[in-house]
Order: sequence, then structure tokens, then C-alpha cells
Amino acid sequence: MRFAFPPLTPVVRVILVVLFASFVAQSLLQGLIGLPLFDWLALSPELDVPLAWQWATYPLVEYVGSSAVISRAIDLLLIWTFGAMAESHLGRNRTLQLVVVSVLGGAILPLAFGLLFGDYAMPAAGAGAIAWAMMGAFAVITRGAPVNFVLMPSMSAWHALGVFLVITALQSMWARTPTPLLIALGALAAAVLFVRWIEQRPTRPTKKTGGNGPRRRSGASHLQVIPGGQSSEDERPRWLN
Repeated sequence: MRFAFPPLTPVVRVILVVLFASFVAQSLLQGLIGLPLFDWLALSPELDVPLAWQWATYPLVEYVGSSAVISRAIDLLLIWTFGAMAESHLGRNRTLQLVVVSVLGGAILPLAFGLLFGDYAMPAAGAGAIAWAMMGAFAVITRGAPVNFVLMPSMSAWHALGVFLVITALQSMWARTPTPLLIALGALAAAVLFVRWIEQRPTRPTKKTGGNGPRRRSGASHLQVIPGGQSSEDERPRWLN
């Protein structure tokens, strides 16, 4: 699969609009007016019950700095590229559930690290948790299909995830905190487990209206063997749907 922008799907379109609008709002309200949106919406490493909404709002804000625009732009591109394919396979409801699971999963490790090593922790922020969820879902759905990124050789989706994790780890070293890497690991693990759980769930057989025929066992084939006659043309059984 080559790197290209697929058609926008409904849930991915809403996610992109919300993340772009929240970034513009933070740039205007915090950058120009000085309203501390980051302090209100970023996930504090301290477990504070009155700030429980930060579990869901930390993807809406970015770390204040010159790299905020690049970070948000990369996350939006990744969500668009991989999220559209994931939504086409999972559907709208499952995609929304994937986003919720990944956002919560991306918050667990930073909070645990903050409780243990508060001096090295920092608030969690950024849309990276959603981007990692979409990339993880893509890798599971396509069974690690090869992808081609700009200026990168063709590699499987799993290898691409490994490269991105290494890059995130290097960024965490420069920031002197493992928080970005912990967000990535938590969101990626939650997304992979969620999608694999969906694919392993047995499908329920559809119920037919009317008829008193015998019920088919779960997992049994829908094909039925009809024995042939006694002629030479009917020596083998016939398979009928």
C-alpha cells in the first residue's frame, strides 16, 4: 500500500475538524490572550479527582512552543491516512470506541509514572494518542501490509510503527521525560488489543423468520451434503449452499 490520502470518512472528518479547531482556539486564546487552556485541559501527572475531565481533553491541546504546529499537523495527517482505512473496516461506532479506548489507554502510563516519579513527569498533551491508535488499528487490520512513506523505504506497517516508536523515544530523551513515549505505548497497546478483540469475537448467526428446521450449531458450515443417486454420474456427493 502506497502512502496516499484516502477519502475522508465521517468519524475521521469530525476528529480532524475538532482537533484543528481546538488547536486554533488554543493558539488564539492562550497565545494571544494568555488564557491557560493547557493547564485546564492537559492531563496532569498528579491524580486529581476534580480534574477528571483531563482524561478526555488532553488530545485537544499541544505543548506550548514553536514545534506545536508541526506536531499537530503530523498527527492530523496520520489520523487522516490511517483512520479512514480503519473506519472503513470497523464502522462508525467501533471507530468511536477505538478513539475512546486509545485516549484512555494513552493516559494510564503517564499517570502511573507521574505517581511514582513526579519529578520527571510532565502533563500529557497532544493528539498523538489518536494517531497511534489509527496506526495500530491499520497494522492489525491489514496484517502488517507494506507501506511507503515519503523519503522512507517500503516496510511493513509493524516495522513502520517500530521506527515511529524509536523517533518518539528520541524526542522523549530531548524533552528529558518519558511522557510522550508512554502516551504512544499506552495508546498503541490499547488500540491493538481492542481491534484484535473485535476480530476474534464470534459472529452471531442471523435468525430466519419462520421455519421449523433444525438450528445450525455455532461455527458449523452453511453447506449441506446431498447424497447422489445410484447412477455413475452421481457417485460423489454434491455440495449445495
